[in-house]
Amino acid sequence: MQSLMLNTPEVPINAGDACSLEVKAAVPYTAMKSGYFALIFMKDHREVTRLVIPFAPPLIALGPVNTGRDGRFAMDLPSTAGEMHIDAQRLSPTV
Repeated sequence: MQSLMLNTPEVPINAGDACSLEVKAAVPYTAMKSGYFALIFMKDHREVTRLVIPFAPPLIALGPVNTGRDGRFAMDLPSTAGEMHIDAQRLSPTV
C-alpha cells in the first residue's frame, strides 16, 4: 500500500463563494476506491468540512453501435495510457 499526502497553502474564500478543484493525476484502474482527493474547508485553522472525491476512472461514452446478424459488433476504442474496464448494455429487446 502506498500513501501520498500533498497539501497546498490555504486559499481565502468566504462562505457562499464559488470555488473549484482541479486535480491532474494518473490513477490506475486497480486503485479504484482505494483512496481519494479532498477539498478541506478551514476556519480559524480548524477543519469545518471536507469534500471527498474517491478515486474512480473517467467515464468515456463510446456511443451506440449496430450489431451484425450474428449479434457481434466492432468499434474503435480510444487510446489510453493504462488499463481499461468496459461495461456494455443492450438497450433494445432481442428480436
